[in-house]
Amino acid sequence: MMTAIFSLLAVQGVLGALDNLIHHEMAAKLPKTLASRVETLLHACREAIYAAVFFGLAWFEFRGVFGMLLLTLLAVEVAITLTDFLEEDRTRTLPPFERLLHAILTLTYGILLGLLFPLLLDWITQPTALPVTSHGLWSWLLTVYAVGVGAWSIRNFIACAGMFAKARTAPAMLPLRNGKTLLITGGTGFVGSALTRSLLDEGYRLYILTRDVRQARANPLVRAAEGRIVPIDRLNLLPDETALDAIVNLAGAPIAGIPWTPQRRAVLMESRLGTTRSLVDLCHRLKVKPSALISASAVGYYGPSGSLATEDTPADGSFQSSLCQAWEAEAVRAEELGLRVCRVRFGLILGRSGGIFPALKLSAKLGFGAVLGTGKQAFPWISLTDAVDLLIAAVNDPRMTGPINAVSPDILSQSAFAHALSHSLERKVRLKVPAFALTSAMGEMSQLLVDGRAVKPAKLLALNHPFTHRTLAAFLEDADEESSTEFRKSAASSRREITPRRSRSPSTHLRS
Repeated sequence: MMTAIFSLLAVQGVLGALDNLIHHEMAAKLPKTLASRVETLLHACREAIYAAVFFGLAWFEFRGVFGMLLLTLLAVEVAITLTDFLEEDRTRTLPPFERLLHAILTLTYGILLGLLFPLLLDWITQPTALPVTSHGLWSWLLTVYAVGVGAWSIRNFIACAGMFAKARTAPAMLPLRNGKTLLITGGTGFVGSALTRSLLDEGYRLYILTRDVRQARANPLVRAAEGRIVPIDRLNLLPDETALDAIVNLAGAPIAGIPWTPQRRAVLMESRLGTTRSLVDLCHRLKVKPSALISASAVGYYGPSGSLATEDTPADGSFQSSLCQAWEAEAVRAEELGLRVCRVRFGLILGRSGGIFPALKLSAKLGFGAVLGTGKQAFPWISLTDAVDLLIAAVNDPRMTGPINAVSPDILSQSAFAHALSHSLERKVRLKVPAFALTSAMGEMSQLLVDGRAVKPAKLLALNHPFTHRTLAAFLEDADEESSTEFRKSAASSRREITPRRSRSPSTHLRS
């Protein structure tokens, strides 16, 4: 009997140490993360119990009252483990191997209790005593286990003391330099993640609306924020007393990638309209209204063809345009509540390490840079850096209201962009994909590639809004520090390819 019990204790010790080392220490870094202080405390308590059980069973028999104490200790361990399961489920997403280890540990612990219970009942019925006994090598092995897990427990208790002390002083240690709290939808996406980083650097506190709270909490950015980011999966979790300075709405299913079937169109509509409608409903019930709603839109609002578009240009009847019109109409409802509503119409957002640019760069580097259709269609774009700066400016600048074209002043054709990118990589554009091939393969969604509207950031220029990457050359130089002087001349030449002469309108050279 004792051999079976000791064998299970040995297995339990090895698997527990493996779980601690791989998942708690190396992966999640629990003792160094303020948000994990409760889970770390539970682990420290459980480890202290295991140290006592290992050493106690190695050298003693627990008779009478001592047997009752040991039984109580084992029951407390069960309660701690169940509480730990709930805390882990609440705070982080466990990888499959960690879940497997937990399942095995639970199974072996159940078998261990089944073997120990008859022995404990026998000890409990005897007169109270704590006689010393020895089980040879098993006693010494379990002693080693007890010392190891006991030291780990002490270490975690010390870490917890520091984390709880830091949590009590966190407001003083992490002041809100500008005193602003924002709600962001789409905060874990390509643009949203970059925006979140910048807002944290500037001292904001953030609520992030996300579909998966556990995954968001496991995000290194959220974990490092030490409580200044609060992920939520439902807006009704915010009480009426929540004080928000502004809302940034970036939510929406990607418009590219899946053909625009009727089912897909419904998804695209609902992902934008539903979230925006919910945000306006939230503003209705908040006792103190936010000052502004910054809601994303797209230059697709103007449709795929026509002359140079500014914020005053009317929309057309294409699906892109109808989608953006309906999206913006939901956001405008917030103006009835006194909010300043800024509708940011983004062009294609280029980021050095995310979005579509890395794929375009790799394609060009492999020699697959291509002119799509005629190549004369406009390529309205903005760098991720400028997109983030614009969103932050829109939160703070009361002059930014109504529609804002979030595009670079550097108006390019698709052909000019393809040649400039390829040239920056010392490659040539050798491919030309006809429009009919793209239309046949992608249907109406091919408009994103073969049609385009030249868009001017008229409001931003009027406000003298600064651009970090005012030209494509500036962005590509940042994206590749080895860009040559020859490339910069080539990029400038490529832009001149579509720069209108004074005697011609912008639509002459950009019409597809």
